[in-house]
Amino acid sequence: MSIAYDTPPTTSDNNVHAALMAVMQDVRAVGKDGFNGQSGYNFRGIDGVVNAVGPALRRHGVMVRPELLHYESEQVEVGKNRTLSQFVTVQVRYTFTGPAGDETSAVVPGSAMDTGDKAVAKAMSVAFRICLLQALTLPTEEPDPDETTYERSPAAPAVNIDWTSDLEAMRGNVDGLLMLHRHAKAAGADEATLGEIVEAGKAARAASQQRAQQDVVAEQPQPGGQELCEGSGESPESSFAISPRGSVEYGMCPSCMAYIPLDGGTVLAQHVRQDAAAAEGVR
Repeated sequence: MSIAYDTPPTTSDNNVHAALMAVMQDVRAVGKDGFNGQSGYNFRGIDGVVNAVGPALRRHGVMVRPELLHYESEQVEVGKNRTLSQFVTVQVRYTFTGPAGDETSAVVPGSAMDTGDKAVAKAMSVAFRICLLQALTLPTEEPDPDETTYERSPAAPAVNIDWTSDLEAMRGNVDGLLMLHRHAKAAGADEATLGEIVEAGKAARAASQQRAQQDVVAEQPQPGGQELCEGSGESPESSFAISPRGSVEYGMCPSCMAYIPLDGGTVLAQHVRQDAAAAEGVR
């Protein structure tokens, strides 16, 4: 079936703008050839728009070239059944080339959703439909919704995890508490829970350091007599620098001049008295 046109075909001497004006003269409106059964309204599909505009574009020597400028994709859950779908947004530049070879372009967005692998194709079709309708100022009479409507599912409710049992099981275990803190933070635990794990970790680390200090004391050589020094709890002699050995700090006892581990900057509560010669040997 041939189409009757009011205007003659565009010649090769016309620029792209004159050719598009001729297309607009030929295509006055596009009917709504689709029906959305879910929402109960008519719509203009991409096929209807291209069927109406395509012959006029060819008649007046206008070519349309798409160029994808931007693309985004995300997975969403749709409907009461939380069906997994792909939601795609594109930005496309459509370049119109006239019979004389000159060009003009339009940049338009498009978005679509699909449960399969056709979301990108749908989004590109939506963008092309928008471009043709708006570039050629085709009347739409009312808003032009997409063929398919979707109802996004609400966000999944947050899962409240009770970290109490895990915390109790890891008390005293520095590495275990560190790992528990990482897992709890990644799972979105509240600040109070994270703070409790941190405090438990600090307590475990302090206990571990105290055990290390006690082990060092137990390993010290004890001279005959096993006499305990009375300088316990005092600050080390200020004229001697504290010497770090591993993770334990040492200082000189002001009473017996022995180098012994420090507890919070003071001499440990119990240590064996050493004479000056033994202290010099430790140094």
